[in-house]
Amino acid sequence: MPPTGRVVIVVDACVVLPTINEADNIAILIPALHYYLGSIPHEVVVVDDASTDGTPKIASELGAFVIERPMRLGLGSAIHTGVMHCVRANALVAVVMDADLQHPPITVPKLVKACVGGSDVCVGVRVGRESLPPHRRLVSRVAEFLGELAYGDGVPDLMSGFFAINLGTMRDYILDFNPTPRNYKYLLEFLLFLRRRGVVPRVANIPYRQLGRLSGSSKMGIGEVTAYLTTVL
Repeated sequence: MPPTGRVVIVVDACVVLPTINEADNIAILIPALHYYLGSIPHEVVVVDDASTDGTPKIASELGAFVIERPMRLGLGSAIHTGVMHCVRANALVAVVMDADLQHPPITVPKLVKACVGGSDVCVGVRVGRESLPPHRRLVSRVAEFLGELAYGDGVPDLMSGFFAINLGTMRDYILDFNPTPRNYKYLLEFLLFLRRRGVVPRVANIPYRQLGRLSGSSKMGIGEVTAYLTTVL
């Protein structure tokens, strides 16, 4: 029995993948995460919102911890459910990424190591968006601009959706954080929450090249966009 108050680290990295019908993509992504994380003790957590293509079953067969939810409850809610699982598992770092292969798994160990090295939050920063269609690039740039207006402080790409949180330093704040369920920009909302608490986190920016979605379609709906605008405006 550990002493009272002591946090026992079960895994170093806990990777959260929110999913809705991503069977083809996670069949590639989860093995890639196991490969690139290599000797780093880790767990992959899939938070699935009522997929109909067998995503939970495939994820489980590939060794992921699967949390199945009966309906679409929102991306912000899915991310927070996964991060809270990481907290309960006493993980050192929670990594959040898309399950559609647009976030390269080879970058995940860099996010983990930056947090282990002392950063409170590590943000994946896109350095190339050629794979996105023109309208997606425009939407991405506008969302990024609004995010910078809302937060600033030298974080150039709060909208990428690819980030890591040091649970060793941020655990208590995560426990107090209550995100907007349908807000698709969890990180921005968390950083604004920290600012209201008077906390200035140590942020590391990790560059990556965004890839194209291999299979399926974007799950971003009007509810997520509305919640994001409410956050930044």
